[in-house]
Formats: sequence, C-alpha cells, structure tokens
Amino acid sequence: MKIQTRVTFNAQSIMSRVKAANKSTLNTVAMQALKDSNQYCPEDQEDLVNSSLVNSDIKNGILRWATKYARYQYYGVAMEGRAPKVKTDRPLKYTKQKARKMWAHYARDIHGKEWKKVYQSELRRLLSK
Repeated sequence: MKIQTRVTFNAQSIMSRVKAANKSTLNTVAMQALKDSNQYCPEDQEDLVNSSLVNSDIKNGILRWATKYARYQYYGVAMEGRAPKVKTDRPLKYTKQKARKMWAHYARDIHGKEWKKVYQSELRRLLSK
C-alpha cells in the first residue's frame, strides 16, 4: 500500500519568523553580556558603566563604553596629569576587586557558554510559539 502526502509551507513566512526571533534573542543576550561585562568594568564614579547603558546599541548586539578615557581603561593603560591626561607606558591599577583590562573580552571568556545557552533556549522558546 502506498500513501501519498503533500506538504506545503510558506518559506517567506518562516524566514521572517526566524529573523524576528533571532533579533529578539540577540537583544536578550546583549543585555546579559552587558550586565556581565560591567561586573569587570573599572569604577570611575560609575561614569564608565553608565556610558555603556546609554551608548550601547543593544538591538544590534553592540556594547559600547563611551567616556573620554574609556579606550585607555579598556586596554589597561595608565594616564597621568590634569585634563587632558597623558598616556604612560605603565599598566593601569584597578581599584575595584573584579575590574580587569579588556573586561568585555574577559566576560566572554568567563560567561560565553552561558550566553550561548541563553541564546539557544530563548530562540527555541520563541520559535515554539
């Protein structure tokens, strides 16, 4: 006995649904990555952390710390003098216990597997609706 079946689907609809779920999932993971990264961000009267909350483009998965000396702090370069400060060859000493240079990279190394799990479970959840 032979059974014939026919399956039809709207590929365009499926692709748009997957893209929308991916975009929403990216927002969730980016927020988690920002939160985790800021744990390792140096303290500077909270300006650096606050700048990441204002300047990051979470919808597109872009984390950005935008203060005057953020780049130097990120790469661990000590500055000296009054504004405008001058770059030195000395490494920066962080006062916050968890602070590190290249804090977003460090957070990825520590939490990257968690972020992947968050992405996978959130995408699965959104696509199963």
